[in-house]
This record gives sequence, C-alpha cells and structure tokens, in this order.
Amino acid sequence: MPLQPEAFDPAQADLTVSIAATDYAQRVIILPFLTRMRREAPGVRVSVQPVDMAQLPAQLERGSLDMALITPEVAPDALRARKLFDERYVSVLRAGHPAERSLDLDTFCRLDHAIMSHETVVHGSDLRPR
Repeated sequence: MPLQPEAFDPAQADLTVSIAATDYAQRVIILPFLTRMRREAPGVRVSVQPVDMAQLPAQLERGSLDMALITPEVAPDALRARKLFDERYVSVLRAGHPAERSLDLDTFCRLDHAIMSHETVVHGSDLRPR
C-alpha cells in the first residue's frame, strides 16, 4: 500500500507560516489573506516580515521563512516561483498637462517621474522595457 499524506484540514491546523513580503504585497495580498485565514484556519498564525533579498535564499533554505512575495524580476534563479497575478499600472496627469490627450510609451519615458524602488535607483530614461 503506498504511503498517503495526512489530509490537511485548515480549520484544525495549529501552525505558524512565516512570509517575507514587500510593503505592496502586504497590502494587496497579505491583508485579504489574513481576513480569510481568520475564518477558515483560526489556529494558523502568520508571521510577516520585510523582504531582505541578501538573506532570502538562506532564510528559505534553513526554514526561517516558508515563502516570499516578491516580483519575478528579483527572484533568485535557484528558487521555485509561481506567478500569482498580473497587474496593470495607470498614469495620473493634472488637467491641462501636455500629454493629457495622448500618452504613448515614448512620451511617457520622456516625462519626469517619481518612482519608488526597493532595489535600485530608477530614472525616467531607464523606463523603456528591455
């Protein structure tokens, strides 16, 4: 007879899941996840911490983290990854802005931007997809 894993019942689970997540992932994924977890798995505790890319592979390897929520572009090649969702971005322009009627990629790349990045400094000239 082949070995079968025990059935997992979230309602009866008593464990802690450790997740590293960006501030964006905490807002978009973790908050709704916690709401559902309270209902379906009240005994599961979730520990969330900021992502430390320098330590991430070692944290996962030694088991101090169970998973990380990061963008695919920064995921180390040695880690297994699964895409969770696609998203799209929008631009907001003031009324009367010169690009108000037509904002194509070339125009967008020429404009000044306020950009936040955890990993690198990005300038408007670096925005064109490679």
